[in-house]
Amino acid sequence: MVNKGFKILLLGATGYTGGLIAELFLERGIDFWAYGRNLQKLEELKLSNKHCVGIEIFTIGSGGLLPQLSPRSIVVNCIGPFNVYGQVVVEDCLTAGATYIDITGEQEIVKSSFDNNTKKALEIGALILHSMSFESALSDLLLLLSMKALGANNYQSFNTYYLLNTKQMSPGTRISLKVANAFDSYSLWQGDLLDPAAVPFTKNQDAVDPYKGYRVGFPEPIFAKAHGNIAAADAYFLLDPMDPMGLFFSSKANLINKSMDVSEIIERHNRTNVEGPSKKERLLQSFEIYTYLTAETTGIKQILRGFNMYGLTAELVVLAVLKVLDEGSNDMPSNVSAGVLTPGQFLSNQGIEWLQQHPQLQITTELFNRNSI
Repeated sequence: MVNKGFKILLLGATGYTGGLIAELFLERGIDFWAYGRNLQKLEELKLSNKHCVGIEIFTIGSGGLLPQLSPRSIVVNCIGPFNVYGQVVVEDCLTAGATYIDITGEQEIVKSSFDNNTKKALEIGALILHSMSFESALSDLLLLLSMKALGANNYQSFNTYYLLNTKQMSPGTRISLKVANAFDSYSLWQGDLLDPAAVPFTKNQDAVDPYKGYRVGFPEPIFAKAHGNIAAADAYFLLDPMDPMGLFFSSKANLINKSMDVSEIIERHNRTNVEGPSKKERLLQSFEIYTYLTAETTGIKQILRGFNMYGLTAELVVLAVLKVLDEGSNDMPSNVSAGVLTPGQFLSNQGIEWLQQHPQLQITTELFNRNSI
């Protein structure tokens, strides 16, 4: 039996990315329970997916999740914005000693877990995995690959740059990006997570011409700090300097959004009929991810090219679920992961192998001497 005695709960199963994960569960023969707000959509999912073994009406904050959890539970959370809704689910998983996996690209909930939940998760045997998604998991795996190549004890900086060929987003991505600006934002500087405004301006040696890098509040700086030997880190979107999207990421825009009414924004979003890219559009969405890891005298540039971003997120989630199932079938407690881990820390060599062998992904690597820059 694929599930090996685990109960898998997919929250937001009828949403855009949740639906893709449900499809992969079907392909892999993984049984799961579907949770969502719309009974009709849940019933349709159960009829079309033989590995959906049960459905539950569920709204985060309404209760009812904790009694169904145990150390043999895996909660896959696809309900965002995670800064608003995620913490209560994390706390339920911690109390039960369960596994929590989400797909967030937001910073505050991730920082909160590393700051406040690490000790308890280790003590109780719970596993918390944030951002098992295209945005930050791929960057974290590239970081591991880069660290293996350089082999230094300490690193001066790690920066990630995203170049996307499309502005078509899922409804969840759209609302999460909007709401994230109402929360604190962080850059890693000299080993500490700081407000980006407090980070001294330094000349960016990682320019990807002809694009301009606009800082984005993805969890990469928090993950870099969790690795323990990186002094500075940030993440950026690459845009044409004349692209009006640049205003969205400007400091002025973020200051304005700090005072926005989050509940009103979410309610307005829920009233609209926003759809994500069609399957054909999704499969054609291409991207490039540039990462730069620097040590004292050397550095490494990695470029990851690929397509089907949301499909990759679903694959990463299922890869993590399968690893939890595999570890859970082992009788040796020392071989079972616990705590709050980055995607790369958890997936480790298995994740790197997946990255290098994936037919939709291509990696190029360039080592450089920093003294020549």
